[in-house]
Amino acid sequence: MLKTSSSIASRNINIISICLVIALAGILALTVLIQSNPGLNLPGRDYGIFSYIGQQILLGKLPYKDAWDHKPPAIFYFDALGLWIGHGLRWGIWTIEFISLFAAILLSYILIKKSWGVLPALFGTVIWLYGLNLTFQGGNSTEEFPLPFHFLALFLFLKLVESPDDLLANLLVGLTFGVGFLFRANNAAVETVVVLTLLALQVLKRNSRVIFKQLVWMAIGALIPILGTVIYFWTQHLFNEMFAASILYNIAYSEAKFAGAPAIVAGLRALGIVGWIGVAGYVIALILLIRQWRTKPSPILLLLVIGAPLAVSVSDPAQRNYGHYFINWLPFIALLGGSIIHTIQSRLIPNFQNKPITESILVGSALALAIIFFVVSGQAIQYRESFTNVINRTDVERISTISDYVENNTNPNDQVIFWGGFPGENLMARRASPTAYITYPLLLESNLSEQFSGQFMRDLTENRPVLIVDMEYTKALSLDPQKRASQLAAHFEWPFLPPNINAVLRFINDNYHLEITFKNATVYRLNGTHHP
Repeated sequence: MLKTSSSIASRNINIISICLVIALAGILALTVLIQSNPGLNLPGRDYGIFSYIGQQILLGKLPYKDAWDHKPPAIFYFDALGLWIGHGLRWGIWTIEFISLFAAILLSYILIKKSWGVLPALFGTVIWLYGLNLTFQGGNSTEEFPLPFHFLALFLFLKLVESPDDLLANLLVGLTFGVGFLFRANNAAVETVVVLTLLALQVLKRNSRVIFKQLVWMAIGALIPILGTVIYFWTQHLFNEMFAASILYNIAYSEAKFAGAPAIVAGLRALGIVGWIGVAGYVIALILLIRQWRTKPSPILLLLVIGAPLAVSVSDPAQRNYGHYFINWLPFIALLGGSIIHTIQSRLIPNFQNKPITESILVGSALALAIIFFVVSGQAIQYRESFTNVINRTDVERISTISDYVENNTNPNDQVIFWGGFPGENLMARRASPTAYITYPLLLESNLSEQFSGQFMRDLTENRPVLIVDMEYTKALSLDPQKRASQLAAHFEWPFLPPNINAVLRFINDNYHLEITFKNATVYRLNGTHHP
């Protein structure tokens, strides 16, 4: 009877711990996602590009044909799904972001707990989320959505170390690779490290049978999403366009060196203390691995020593230094941070036991602190007001002043260009672009860019948009001659100007007149057209 009561109590404590971890994951996800709350924030440039293409997909259009960007297609269809869920509102995208981040948090906690225990799991999870908060940049990025797949791949790594013949686990590792690749090829670095480390472990054991089996099943898993995507675009007669945009153009992009810092410098700058914790963890992992090498090296340490440099090397080859590029470092930093705490804990409190009651106390304390921050920072009130507006259908989303003006001063079927690559304004204004090349003139110097520039000019002259809005983006040449001259003199403009830029500017100057000027935008109207 006593044994039964004890087992019931233990089970109840386990349930409490699980509930506390789930609640903590929810609060932490909300804390980071305040940056992408549509009730408070406007979509950034990348967010706007992806969501506009997602909107066009829901209208029956196709990426690369009707709305072009150089990313692989996964982000466009995730955004289309989000907008479908939200009935055209960005709140649907936010919902997918929440589900994705929530899953990533839970998986990271489980992964690090399985590796080193509760304290390392809490620290590692919190530290990578702090790093995500620093590099999130408004969300809806190609690096954000693959995070749960990264942590799943790392968790499967632990499983495959113990059971390398597990066919389903091998298949799922390959699947995570395929999904990450379809968001951005660089994203698959995490899964690549998992595959390489697993194969290295089997090479050390000289187990060729397992190597062959793992390669086959991982390849099958990777091909499921990739081959499915290829078949879909092939049937739409767009495979060449997709391949050119997401592979060939990105190769040119990675080879075009901008004036940024090397990835390691830019990443440490963007991540601050989080990056340096990763560096410290890497040094410790390397020392421990060297000490273990003649006995039995830890598989997880081997993965970290191999993986962290690879993640750094492929994160920003063009040296653009965008903060969200370094999100791909975070799964490794999570584990490296956890390893630091484990190393300290094993020396200072070697008899520490990860009992269910201990986990409940530690996670409960972390949850209390997270709630206090959530309330004191004002985020709780901000979410309450945003959700209340959604329920009451008043001021559901924040939209820009310029997109509101465009919507109120054009007809629904009118087309509008937001000069400088801001199709998020098209999304908010509910007005389509007359051209697929929504980021013109911000293209690279390549054969593809010449083709796109020529098509942009044809679309501009044949489908003359009612309005062209100069968003006064510092890199895009201004439509105002005086401002443009200042840009050129100061070399602030995009370094790869399209060959037909002067012809485009002349056409706009000859056929459009200034209508109104806002603080950060100037509206030009097509001659002969009027307000509705």
